[in-house]
Amino acid sequence: MDGKEKRKDKRKEKKGSGKAVKIMQKMARAFLVPLSLLSAASLMLAFGSLFEQEAIVNLWPAFFNNEIVSYIFTVVLEWAGLLVLQNLGLIYAVALAFSLAKTDKEYAAFGALVGYLAFLLSMGLLVTSWPNVAAMFPENTITTMLGFETVNCGILGGMFTGIICYLLHEKFKDVKLPMAFSFFQGIRFVPIICLIVMTVIGQIFPFLWVYVAKGIELLGESLNMLGSFSVFLYGFVERLLIPTGLHQIWNAIVRTTSISGQYVFSSGAQAIGVTEAYALYLKEGLPIIPEGITTVELIKYQFGPQIPMMLGGLPAIALAIYQCADKDKRAVVKPLVISGIMCAVFAAVSEPIEFIFLFIAPMLYLAYAVLSGLSWWLCYILGSGVGGGESSIFGFFIHGVLRENSNWWIIVAVTVFQFIACYVLFRWYIIKFDVKTPGRGGDYDDSIAFAQEIAGLNQQTSGDGVVDEAIDTTNPEIMKAQIIIKGLGGKENILNVDSCMTRLRVDLEDLSKVNKDILNKTGCSGMVEPGGDEIQIIYGPSVTMIKKTVLKLLDKNN
Repeated sequence: MDGKEKRKDKRKEKKGSGKAVKIMQKMARAFLVPLSLLSAASLMLAFGSLFEQEAIVNLWPAFFNNEIVSYIFTVVLEWAGLLVLQNLGLIYAVALAFSLAKTDKEYAAFGALVGYLAFLLSMGLLVTSWPNVAAMFPENTITTMLGFETVNCGILGGMFTGIICYLLHEKFKDVKLPMAFSFFQGIRFVPIICLIVMTVIGQIFPFLWVYVAKGIELLGESLNMLGSFSVFLYGFVERLLIPTGLHQIWNAIVRTTSISGQYVFSSGAQAIGVTEAYALYLKEGLPIIPEGITTVELIKYQFGPQIPMMLGGLPAIALAIYQCADKDKRAVVKPLVISGIMCAVFAAVSEPIEFIFLFIAPMLYLAYAVLSGLSWWLCYILGSGVGGGESSIFGFFIHGVLRENSNWWIIVAVTVFQFIACYVLFRWYIIKFDVKTPGRGGDYDDSIAFAQEIAGLNQQTSGDGVVDEAIDTTNPEIMKAQIIIKGLGGKENILNVDSCMTRLRVDLEDLSKVNKDILNKTGCSGMVEPGGDEIQIIYGPSVTMIKKTVLKLLDKNN
């Protein structure tokens, strides 16, 4: 093989690898769609269950014992939360198909809904008609879901259905049928083919699921064999995956499958994974199986142990970055760190602070990931009972301070420890190794003269002598979007624009045309190149509005 063929094979290998990474990134982005709903449902359920606690009721008996008040909080609010948390498979099936589809998203979602119901029914018919098939599964695996007695595949069954229905949608949304059947062609055919295919798959899937379930169970047992170290490992890996965006997949797989346990409650209700189990715990108390389980053990993979980093560690890191900045630049750095602190404390979004130092000090980020794992470990061994699906200050109060026997003071103690540890570590490391955090002469300092730079970019000519579109300096929102488009190589270089909770995700024609110097002037806290011709720009929670404005300008120019 000559050198030319070797280079060709190498390019193919790189392209294939980049495509695989791109698919995983797209999947991770899709996992974010139901996340806000799950968080809200957890808070609703937790808030409603508070009014069943004697200590809360005794604060104002006349109000909390009122039938209407009790009905609203302890019945409607709790069951609204349970509706979501007990049907995660259905929610993820619809959400993944909707998120992954490029066009006609509503038909992809509808197809996934039909497909998931067909999937459950088909598996149910198999196990109820053939007792020898049902005998292959452990007793708790055959349950009633959405009215069907079927194999409980949990959230993985929903994910599988969502992905299959998305692929069917992309394959058949433009299908042409003979004239006699033309009414069913095109996009109308999507839910039909989802119904047919998922019914067939439902007859086959249980035979495969037996082995998948055994593998998941083995992984769960392996984690439990590590004892308290498994909790540290979980938190450590979760932070390491943040730069890739794949931490959402890691969280979903651990928290919503039997890796984090299988539980049976006194009412006979069953739960696979800690997310559903915690929802039932709020309503019924601790499960009866596994026997003797404690609250600390039940919630060890939930969001509670993450609270000390959100309320203590990240604000301390922001303070260290601010105090290490040159004195004449602190006024400019202050808005950056304050917005990062607000994101962490009130929204439990960590990226705006993490991406300040991730790329300029990767070893410091590794130490930060170790401290994050330590947060989970300390909360577990000290006996914290604060769980829930929200690690903001609101989650701390609703799942901790206002709940009996939560030992919320442990969260406070670990938060204080993390504040001191993170502040000392980051201040020492930044000064010792002269890390170019904002205000210390790094790339971010170029944005100090942002307004002046914008004026310089206005009416510049491109390389071919064509005058670029004028930058609108009278409208900050439009101005930022115009600069982003310019930094991405112009509208002709942009193929697709999307976003997650904090990142603007852009597919490009040619990644080499990106001007990072320009993008750094738009207020981003970092950039990631996950593979292929994709770039992710970290802006924080405001990214949704940024994406909307960028898309609006791109549509206008087209």
